[in-house]
Amino acid sequence: MALEIAKNNIMLSLETSKSEVYVGEALIADYYLIVNPNIAITSMQITELPKFQSMKYQELNIGELKYTDTIIDEIIFKKSLLHRFLLIPQKPTSTKAGSIEFDFGLRIPLDKKFQQNKNQYFNDSIDIEYSAISNTIALKINDLPHNLQKCNFVGDFEINHIINKITAHPNEHIVLNISITGVGYLGSPFVPDISKNNELKLNIYPVKDTFEFQNNEIISKKDYEINIISSMVGEYMVEPIEVLCFSPTYKEYYLLSTESIPIFYTDENVKLENRSNNFNILKIILVLIFIGVVTLIAFLLYFYKKKNKLNPCKSKIIDNKHDLVNKYLSNTRLAIDKNIDIFLKELSLGIDAFIKDVFKIEPDKFTADEMIQLLEKKGVYRKLSQDYLLINQKIEEMRFSSKQSNIDREKLLDFIKKYLYELESCL
Repeated sequence: MALEIAKNNIMLSLETSKSEVYVGEALIADYYLIVNPNIAITSMQITELPKFQSMKYQELNIGELKYTDTIIDEIIFKKSLLHRFLLIPQKPTSTKAGSIEFDFGLRIPLDKKFQQNKNQYFNDSIDIEYSAISNTIALKINDLPHNLQKCNFVGDFEINHIINKITAHPNEHIVLNISITGVGYLGSPFVPDISKNNELKLNIYPVKDTFEFQNNEIISKKDYEINIISSMVGEYMVEPIEVLCFSPTYKEYYLLSTESIPIFYTDENVKLENRSNNFNILKIILVLIFIGVVTLIAFLLYFYKKKNKLNPCKSKIIDNKHDLVNKYLSNTRLAIDKNIDIFLKELSLGIDAFIKDVFKIEPDKFTADEMIQLLEKKGVYRKLSQDYLLINQKIEEMRFSSKQSNIDREKLLDFIKKYLYELESCL
């Protein structure tokens, strides 16, 4: 009886950030503990780590267990992240994220039928040992499209640089800082190629390599420092630093590149000062031109958005009494005072039915990433398409929130109604 209670009230669950990726495109595998709060865990020990075939992996530190409420079959459970792994696919194949196994010591409250023999147990409960194993998740790893050059990173990144000065005396160091940031994994060892010059010496050093997990995405950053020096007077050019990447969002290669940077080595103080002053004047002029252009663009965007009612899609008058959105969300409105699962179920059904009828897309057949791409193909602008993922996140946040009110539901319903209005206006 106690083992049956444990089986239904303590579980291990695996969730992955993606189920289909490219070679080199990292993903996250999270293993969660889900337990009924009436059951006390007296001990726990991992007995088998998960296996990840065709992938490099790294276990990430998550600190102490932090429990949140989650509802399963209208019963409140406690949920906490146990282990997190960073997975980096190495070759195209169909594989899976393996299961994890734990042994638990549990203290289970006695059922009424045990009360007559309660004297043989401690504190009206029974202590047992129990083993639990998580699910597995199938993964599809796609090969990168054929390309003659070696791809350095898979993700959506940008590159920036800052130089501390462009004029110096012979044997004086100039420091150029390079930063690569974006969505994807940059943790693999990599040092960009730099052009060689007999009179100008450049040495590049990796400085910082970090990543974090935000909103189901891996956000990475790589910093490099390039030390530049010359013993010879002259004018030199630091050639662009280039990094070839593949975007899983757009399914194409792209080249990250810095600008060419002119630098000047001189041993004449007057020339150095004049050149520096001339460069500073040029910088001021360029900054003023840039500010003027940005201001002009801002004014144009302001009047354009005002004219188009801040809607990036084509303008459209919506009759609130007979519009499609209210039609599809009518059942949600009626369920606002009911159980949270019923309310969220009606909300999801309304959104899916709207998208299915208006855009001829069946959401239940596609992942969130695929839905974003399909909406873009239907003419929905990129930011609005990506907000589809935000909608689902907000629904899940309410599903697992321990504090809910009708005001929160009204706010969520109003937020989604506005989102569907914007979708409708893109037709």
